[in-house]
Amino acid sequence: MKRDDSPRRRGVPDAMAVLFGLLALSNASKALQWLRNPALGGIVLLGRRIEGVVPNLLLGGVLAAFLAAYALALWRRSAGAIPLSIAYAFWVPMNLALFWYFKTGPEVPPLPVIAGYFAVAIGGSVGSALWVAYHREEFA
Repeated sequence: MKRDDSPRRRGVPDAMAVLFGLLALSNASKALQWLRNPALGGIVLLGRRIEGVVPNLLLGGVLAAFLAAYALALWRRSAGAIPLSIAYAFWVPMNLALFWYFKTGPEVPPLPVIAGYFAVAIGGSVGSALWVAYHREEFA
């Protein structure tokens, strides 16, 4: 089934597009987040929190551009959403698992908090990829 161009659109891809757009804005502001609180803010790359304003600005911009492209592809029902969803579905679980693997010390939150965060992150990344894959005929 091809995308319906009528004013009444399906809600799921539009909602995902808006949420990924907001996530892109969040990633674009990672340098500011790091400035505010270096212990909690900033980009996490391959499980390690990136230190410094310039690296966070550059990597945040790259990740924001990726997420903005994904959001736009979802909004337009573009075929580009398919490979972007696959890449993001692999990236998030890997990055998150590595982050919790490397994070040690007394500041580690309790397991239910980690599990909840992991469930939301996996639900958003893998869930959106599964939705796109299941409805791939809409993305042409």
